[in-house]
Formats: sequence, structure tokens, C-alpha cells
Amino acid sequence: MFPCPNFRECSCLCHISVSVFMLHRFLLKKKKILMDSMKLKVNFLLWDKDLFIAGTETTAEAMQWAMAELLNHPEAFQKVRKEIELVTGNARLVDESDVANMPYLQAVVKETLRLYPSAPVTTRECGQHCKINGFDVPPNTAVAINLYAIMRDPDSWDHPNEFLPERFLQEDLSDGNRMKFNFVPFGGGRRGCPGTALAFILISTAVAAMVQCFDWKIGEDGKGEKVNMQSGSGLSLRMVHPLICVPVVHFDPYDVWLNIVKTCADRYQCRVMQIDISEELCR
Repeated sequence: MFPCPNFRECSCLCHISVSVFMLHRFLLKKKKILMDSMKLKVNFLLWDKDLFIAGTETTAEAMQWAMAELLNHPEAFQKVRKEIELVTGNARLVDESDVANMPYLQAVVKETLRLYPSAPVTTRECGQHCKINGFDVPPNTAVAINLYAIMRDPDSWDHPNEFLPERFLQEDLSDGNRMKFNFVPFGGGRRGCPGTALAFILISTAVAAMVQCFDWKIGEDGKGEKVNMQSGSGLSLRMVHPLICVPVVHFDPYDVWLNIVKTCADRYQCRVMQIDISEELCR
């Protein structure tokens, strides 16, 4: 067998071909990694946007509805305030850990979410063929579920359009921990909102702090009598007329803390400059 007369040229061409082939594969791989990275980045941005909208706007709206109902029902407002004073002793600002010891506050938040669910309509996909009110629903059909109507259904709730937090103090516990699908402000089942516990504790703590620290006068001039409870349209249930109130300080937890600092300073004969620094920190 004789070597090719152009052996060196053929060898070089072979090496070039292999190099080009390897470079092509490398570029394709890099392109795929880049595309996957861009997809991941876009998906993350979309997820981040969904999380921000779902976790902030809806929670803020629920706080407005809760405060509006409490202002329209002064007796409920005073019950919440007395419960907070009982737990905190008016010696500190209410905290997240206090919510578990305030059943009436929890009932107020639940009743608010029942009347004004942040997402009044949710969607699900039908997993199998079923029949609802005589209508055949084939599998893989997108179904819109009216949570607003479910939680105002007169067959499930007494006086469904009235603000009555006491209804949640008399819950039927005969089913144990079984979920009741007539109260679904965050959806239900395995596809329920993963931020339910966080949203509930956040709304409860914020409402409690506003009730504890301030008296509220309705309207820009503080001379309003009732808050307009008309709800608007959109993906979330917002107020047509934004809640506008004038806050009047009722309890200042930082004054309490400052008095404690001053008492300690007097006891241990601290210098005046240290007290001044404490006052600056409190502002």
C-alpha cells in the first residue's frame, strides 16, 4: 500500500475539516446554552412580575377593604382595638406573633376576604369529563370559577352581603381539618395560592397596627360619615373610590419605648447626651 502523494495536504485538509466540525458543534452548543439562558431569564422576569403583582397589589387592596369595613362598623373597630390592648397591654406595638391570640381580628380579615376576594375569578383545567348543571364539560377544558359568587351564595352563608365577622367565631368544626370550599379567597385544593399564610398574617398585622395606633376620620377633610364600598372591575377587586382618611394618633409605641429608655437612664444615671441619642433614634 503506497501513501498518497499529497499526504500532507490531505492530512491538513482532514485536520481543518475536523476543526471546523468541532467548532460548529461548539458554536451550536453555545447557542443552545445562550437560548436556554435567555428563556430562563425571560421566564424569571415574567414569574417575578406575576409574584410582585399577585403578592403586593392584592394584599394592599385587601387591607383597604378591611379598614373601610371597620370604619363603617365602629363597634367592630372597637372590638379589634380592645383585643389588641388585651394582648399587648398597650406597652408595645402589635406583632405578627400576636395574631394567633386575636381571634376577632382573624375573623375580621376572613370576613373581608370573603366579601372582597382579591382575585374574584380563578381558572382551572377540567381533568376529566364531567357534567355541571346539565352541561357537558369535556376534559382539558379551561374553566373560570367565580369565587366572588361562591362566597356570597345564600345557600352557604347567612346574610351573605353583610359584614359579620362573628360568623367565623362560630365555625362548624364537625369536619375536623377538612377544607370547606365555600370559603376560597385564595383558591382551593392543590392549586391554591402558595402565599396564603403569608398574605393572611401580613394583612392581619398591618390592619392591627393601624387600628392600635390611630383613630381615623373619613374623607380628605375628616368630615365624611361612611366609606363608599362600591367595587370596581378588573383582574383584582379594587375600590372604585380609593380609601382616603385622616389619621389621628391614638397610641405611639415609640413614646412608650422612649419612656423606658429615660427610666433606665435615670436609674443608672446616664448622661443627657445618651438620652438625646435615644430620642433621635425614636424619631
